[in-house]
Amino acid sequence: MNSGCWRSFATRSDFGTSSTKSAVCDLDTGQFGGLAAHPSLPAADGQPGYCEVPLEAIRERFVAIC
Repeated sequence: MNSGCWRSFATRSDFGTSSTKSAVCDLDTGQFGGLAAHPSLPAADGQPGYCEVPLEAIRERFVAIC
């Protein structure tokens, strides 16, 4: 098997309050690509002054990005 046919990638996501940022890194070359920003996730109802996001919403966003 030709090992050059296989590439390793990692996805990095930052779930911020103003947006979700994502990037893809080629682990073989160290090159970053696929930089993107996505709208912020809606906050759950809760205590005033806190911005809590439901874990299910984070999971769904992560799956959509990856």
